[in-house]
Amino acid sequence: MIQSIERAIDILEEVSKRGDWVGVREIARAVNLKVPTAQQILKTLQARNFLEFNEELRQYRPGFGLWLIAEKINPLSLLANKIKPHVDNVFNEIGETTVALALINSDVKVVDWRQSKHSLAVIVPDEEKIIKIPHQLAGGRIVLAFSEKHYLQSYMKTLRLPEKGENLFRSEKDFLTEIERIREEGYAQTENVLNSGITALAVPVFSETGAFIMALACSMPTGRFSEKKKEQILKVLKKTAEEIKNNIFHEDLNILEK
Repeated sequence: MIQSIERAIDILEEVSKRGDWVGVREIARAVNLKVPTAQQILKTLQARNFLEFNEELRQYRPGFGLWLIAEKINPLSLLANKIKPHVDNVFNEIGETTVALALINSDVKVVDWRQSKHSLAVIVPDEEKIIKIPHQLAGGRIVLAFSEKHYLQSYMKTLRLPEKGENLFRSEKDFLTEIERIREEGYAQTENVLNSGITALAVPVFSETGAFIMALACSMPTGRFSEKKKEQILKVLKKTAEEIKNNIFHEDLNILEK
């Protein structure tokens, strides 16, 4: 590796994680550099607008150049590219519609999917990325169960209980009981919600540090569903979730918070 570039990256990471103005000596100490060396790198990064310098405080913080780069990164497409081979594998093994959902900027979004080739298939709209009522989907329930508590609490305020319709929730207690069951058993299942004729299964995908990343789900017409198929699907989904964790998410994927 090129030492000067590595040092510059270390400094950018250190300044970015502070979230406020930080001085030269503090930065140098944190990245194990001599103050003059750190100062030279800081001035270069400032000149390229990657850092901003406060003359009065004599301190630095992330600059506009970093935000410009971040704005060019689409977290949805970045995540989709990473998981595409794994979604393909699930689809090829099971042969039913396969969907990955993630919570991005407070919206549950379709990250990637494969459409079943059966004449009777569950259809995921090509242009619809946001899942507006996630608790009606197995994958959406996984997101609700394993995301940060504040998202679940915020979402619950939008529920109009009791719900009218097949296989929905009659009370807040029913809803929370299902969320707790999902957490304990590690998967979600929906069947014929709103007389849809669709059955779906979903599991969570975590990073190696235990942070929830996304839901991985399969859905099919209820007529093709059986307990034997349920066992097969859950086995494939859980195996794939583990592979994604080991092969991709060695660290928490912070792009989802941008």
